[in-house]
Amino acid sequence: MEQIPVADFLFDADYKKPVAQMSVEEFRDVANSLQALAKHGRDVQKVYGEGLKRSSQGHCEMVEKLETFPIKEYPATEGRIRKALRLPKTYLASGINNETC
Repeated sequence: MEQIPVADFLFDADYKKPVAQMSVEEFRDVANSLQALAKHGRDVQKVYGEGLKRSSQGHCEMVEKLETFPIKEYPATEGRIRKALRLPKTYLASGINNETC
């Protein structure tokens, strides 16, 4: 994580000085701190925006690749024939079940 140069006196919660009472050095420190925070915020937004752009590009590529496959439809329920074909496997599996104690 990057260190942001902020004036030390701005971390004090009790620091409340009007601009008219600030010295020139204090005012410059506050102004530089605000500029540094604004720049850091813009940099974070750039990184976040690039991540979103790359993520959406990857998503589009995946969808295009998936569209090359034919669509298969599966019935929601099993018919009689499918149930009958599954019966021997079920019978065999129930006969070889291990008992645990």
